[in-house]
Amino acid sequence: MKPDYQADLVFAREDFLHAVDQIAERVRKEVVIPVCTKYKLTYTGNGVLFSELNPPEDDEPRDFRSMGDVEAYGRNYDLSEAFEILNLEVSHNDCLGFYVHDVTPDLK
Repeated sequence: MKPDYQADLVFAREDFLHAVDQIAERVRKEVVIPVCTKYKLTYTGNGVLFSELNPPEDDEPRDFRSMGDVEAYGRNYDLSEAFEILNLEVSHNDCLGFYVHDVTPDLK
């Protein structure tokens, strides 16, 4: 009987993605939600992107894909650890942030 490499790969990929999703959910709860709540930001995982909900009165809402963006817009948000974690490579050209579900904090 010939090995079914396709089935083996499907099984391996499902296990791998399940493990990555579990890590991503921990990162969402332990890193992303606290940062979004603290700085009143939203998070969109597909682009590893934080966005302002309440920018300073004299400016428009900004998007941040890196600490360079935060610094360029003169914001005082410490997102360095979050970006470091979200940009961890999961597989070739694929970072952990892509697996972290979106966050919009309740600012009531």
